[in-house]
Amino acid sequence: MYSEASCIAVEKESQKHSKKWKKVSVIFTLTIIIFSVYFLSIDTDSDNLANFYEIFIYATNPFIKDTDHDGLSDGYEVYIKTDPRKNWRQQLNEDAIKSALSKYFREQVSQLAKTLKGKTLEETAWNILKWVGENIEYNEQKAKKTVQELNTPLETITLKKGICADYALLTAALLLEAGVNTVYIIVVYTPTQGHVAAAIVVNNETYVLDQQIPPVPYENYEHHLAINGIKPVNKVKAYKISLDERKEPVVTLIDPQHLPQADRKLKYSQLIDIIIKVLRKYNPQLTWDPELKEAARRVLECHIQEIISGKDLECRLLLPPSYFSGVVHTVYFTAMYLSQDFAYYWVSDSMERWFQITIDAKKYTKICIVLDTIKTQKGEKVLVAICLANKF
Repeated sequence: MYSEASCIAVEKESQKHSKKWKKVSVIFTLTIIIFSVYFLSIDTDSDNLANFYEIFIYATNPFIKDTDHDGLSDGYEVYIKTDPRKNWRQQLNEDAIKSALSKYFREQVSQLAKTLKGKTLEETAWNILKWVGENIEYNEQKAKKTVQELNTPLETITLKKGICADYALLTAALLLEAGVNTVYIIVVYTPTQGHVAAAIVVNNETYVLDQQIPPVPYENYEHHLAINGIKPVNKVKAYKISLDERKEPVVTLIDPQHLPQADRKLKYSQLIDIIIKVLRKYNPQLTWDPELKEAARRVLECHIQEIISGKDLECRLLLPPSYFSGVVHTVYFTAMYLSQDFAYYWVSDSMERWFQITIDAKKYTKICIVLDTIKTQKGEKVLVAICLANKF
């Protein structure tokens, strides 16, 4: 049996141990609290987002800089007001456009944009669309995949290929970096597929920049798509993109019917003036000579008959008596792409490809141009006969 004195001693010893463990518990608890406060206040993964916000506000991973693995850090996505838990590459929507055209990704193509920037908005747009068309090819393999992850602009340049959305995002990024204030992303839906392109507004006319030159006036875009097998169009979305004071994109979904559509169709007399202006860069001595009109007209009508009949005809140039040498070149332009804003650049580029015309322009001093139209399965064509000659 224990004596009363023994019991008191045991109780005192127990109280002593209890106080000791309480002290240890308090220290441990305080340590946990201090550590927790410290942990929540720091940025473990260096994504400019404190752990507290990652865990309790945005539900992102504080140990992974880019929780959704889309190329943008969690903190940056919060900064541009996109979802840091959702990979923007999975679907083209407002967040995807905002992410792909973010300052972070645009700066990666800034140097290229500077080399493509022209003296005017029209020249800039033409240079960019031409570069994209010549350097990026359509990725047929990617287009066949069920899941098509979008590229950043730089990725499309590096891969040298992409699907329509990749083309559109690259074009838009280059335009914004070249100083264009507002661009558009046009999304077209048919019963079986979708299509995406960039667009800009020039002189109150909307032009679609769809992978290849020339830009397409928006009122003719559905016809352009139909020719390329994208039909019938049953829905269109339009996103307007501008930059805020931070140079980050502001994306707004707008009614496509509100896209500006002025009548900027080129008159045929203007086309003749542009062709002469371009050829005079190669030979400033070229002068207009109406005496060649009938000779040029006969050759043009002969070529039209060739197209209609499908037969090769002998379309010879018969010059008036006062001329000793001459040549006629017959070319064509698709009528729906001819606009006042881009015709000069289209003609200039075409003459570089039709180099024999520029070679002949240097040999002759007289010029006369006639034109006519002909309807084909791919739309109305403007046939142009350029007659160059020398007079006695």
